[in-house]
Amino acid sequence: MIRVLLCYARSGGTLFSKFVASQKNIIFLSEVNPNHNAVDSPAQQVKNWYGWEIDDSLNYQNQVHAIYQKGQNENKELVIRDFSFIDFTPHKLNSFKPAGKFTILDAIQKIAPIKVLGFTRNAVDVWISRGCPPKFSEGYLKFAGELVKHKYPIVKYEDFCDKPESLLIECSKLWDLPEFNFNQEFIHYSKVTGDNLLKNPSRGTKLEIVKPLKRKLIAPSLARFALADRNMQRANNLLGYPHIFDDFDSTKWQKIKRELILQFKIILRRYPKDIY
Repeated sequence: MIRVLLCYARSGGTLFSKFVASQKNIIFLSEVNPNHNAVDSPAQQVKNWYGWEIDDSLNYQNQVHAIYQKGQNENKELVIRDFSFIDFTPHKLNSFKPAGKFTILDAIQKIAPIKVLGFTRNAVDVWISRGCPPKFSEGYLKFAGELVKHKYPIVKYEDFCDKPESLLIECSKLWDLPEFNFNQEFIHYSKVTGDNLLKNPSRGTKLEIVKPLKRKLIAPSLARFALADRNMQRANNLLGYPHIFDDFDSTKWQKIKRELILQFKIILRRYPKDIY
């Protein structure tokens, strides 16, 4: 059986992946997709991380097939973190025409039975983490809609941050795998891709423990935009998230300062960096 993790960009998937990939007898492929791999191909990853020699000239499906077969021979279970972003977000890498469905499942369904987990985060926080792009919500709603339509089990980033040990155990059961072990040191595991490879990684990469983070504060006009965005509201409703924006700790002048910074970025053409 092949286990698949469906996770949108900036949803905490890198943090969660570290704890899955570090489990005993797991071969983990990180952010690979038949349309585009976020960093390296499946063959390149298993060579760099596990010392396996897989023909990199093979297409995506055949690379995964070869890795799965080798894993079976060595009593190792294959878990794939999909690069779901590319299937739902208009981008130059997909010629601004995303598939609108999880293409990884079509690509590997003939290799072995598949067991899927969706990993999600509140749409507002994903949007903020991506720099508040104006057209973000339509793609994220399609991502959420596909998860719900196919009734895939969904685990939440927020729950993992709150109770990482119990959620890891729950995920191992959902995947029909031996019980996952939680060790705080796994937060330093490096054989995954994601924002840990960026020049300016997210706040969470600097932490030594798994813990919830407060929502990053943004300009009031952006907060109003998020609250009024119907697609973001619908995505959160589908996934079971409250669609609220609390900013009770800020003074009037702190809010004005954030708004002025945003307006200067607009004038200097530094916002938005990406409309999607």
